[in-house]
Amino acid sequence: MTLQDAATNAFLMPAEKGASFDQSANAFKLALRISYGPSDCEVKSEEITQIKQAIGRIYGPVVCGPAEVLLER
Repeated sequence: MTLQDAATNAFLMPAEKGASFDQSANAFKLALRISYGPSDCEVKSEEITQIKQAIGRIYGPVVCGPAEVLLER
């Protein structure tokens, strides 16, 4: 599993209860950016937070730990 896989899968899971249409659409757009060009994908600090939250929602420590290390580089 790669960070790309974890992030893309997490963003494409059903939205959290109460998520707006715009939040879901933005999650999809970020998943596409990560999916199409993971090594060239520039992400802002708020997007890193979104990625961490999405991954943390569906994965345990074995995925969240390495994701944290990679996203903090």
